[in-house]
Amino acid sequence: MLEKDKQLEIHRDVLCICRRPSAVRVKQLKCQREGCTLWLHQQCYRRKYCPYCCLEMLNPFCVTSAILVPPTVLFESDEKLVGRGKFRLTPTQQQMVVLPENQIQMWCMRFEDDQSGTQWPLNSFLMVNESPLAMETALSASTHDHCITILDIEKQGTNSVVLMGDPDPKSGSDFCFGVRIGKQLSEEMVSQNIVAESFEGAVDRCIKILTKGGSGADMIQLYKLNLVCPLSRSKVKCPARLRGCQHMSSFDLISFLKYTRSHKEWCCPICNRKYPSFALVLDGFLMPIVSALPENSAYVIAQEEVVGPEIVPIFSSSDEENVDVVVSADPLANEENVDVVVSADPLANEENVDVVVSADPLADEGNVDVVVSDPLALGLLSQYGTDSE
Repeated sequence: MLEKDKQLEIHRDVLCICRRPSAVRVKQLKCQREGCTLWLHQQCYRRKYCPYCCLEMLNPFCVTSAILVPPTVLFESDEKLVGRGKFRLTPTQQQMVVLPENQIQMWCMRFEDDQSGTQWPLNSFLMVNESPLAMETALSASTHDHCITILDIEKQGTNSVVLMGDPDPKSGSDFCFGVRIGKQLSEEMVSQNIVAESFEGAVDRCIKILTKGGSGADMIQLYKLNLVCPLSRSKVKCPARLRGCQHMSSFDLISFLKYTRSHKEWCCPICNRKYPSFALVLDGFLMPIVSALPENSAYVIAQEEVVGPEIVPIFSSSDEENVDVVVSADPLANEENVDVVVSADPLANEENVDVVVSADPLADEGNVDVVVSDPLALGLLSQYGTDSE
């Protein structure tokens, strides 16, 4: 088959807003989200992602369990935008909606705008089974962050939904809507879908941040790193960050997800920059360090809000081919003043010291320093973090 013919091939998983999945010889565009199998007509739909992937990227705490009304275009009638749809719950779906984590939701968005989230026409009015919709939140043209939950439905019969609104002469009338069964996810379930940075990529990122975009030839020898989550004010158990942030600090993943769920805003708590939800990743640089810390390690929150658990990996030999990493506590550190030390043989000369992360063991509680040094030692840190698993 020729390449041109492949583009015109009819796919079984076509779910276009034109509601014509069997349209002949129409160029199709596959949703660009990894794992999604839906196709849409290129001339009908301008977004890179299908409506359901857009909804899940906008709100990862709710995923689509079933499609009740497929994406449908609102048409103009008597100077109004009108969208109509009908659905009937199957026996399986009737059992699904009984569960508290499942909700019947109506959504609406622009199909020409690839940047906005859910958005509704001006003066929107919803009806379900010829009655005004009982909804939890009032609709407006600036409602970008949620779907509308349908509360009153006929579980045994056919349900009809109608969405009406005024066209906006400034922004156009390119709206589509649909109805789905959305399943609410817990923070722990969402965290399982967050991918981690590669260690090599994390090392490159750290070098660029510390050298301000340099090649890493001139490394910063001393850098203070905050290991307290700015949201929970406790130790970081699972370090996470947002792609694009130009800082070394991270935050706790579960604490961030809980905060984001309540505030409905994906914003870095460290630099206050806003990002989409798919920019959230696990910190590939701090993950080996945090995973190597003992569970009963003590944390001291100093005046500068810098903390450190008690852990001292020490090289048992200066021979580079026979390096042993041993976890031990600093015998000189008392229980009330615990510092983090991840360092090389202190007797090694300065040219061969592979100090990856270190805290000054003599530092007081208000001045805990973390050293990030020769990037060649980062490979050893990665090996140490792997062995600790």
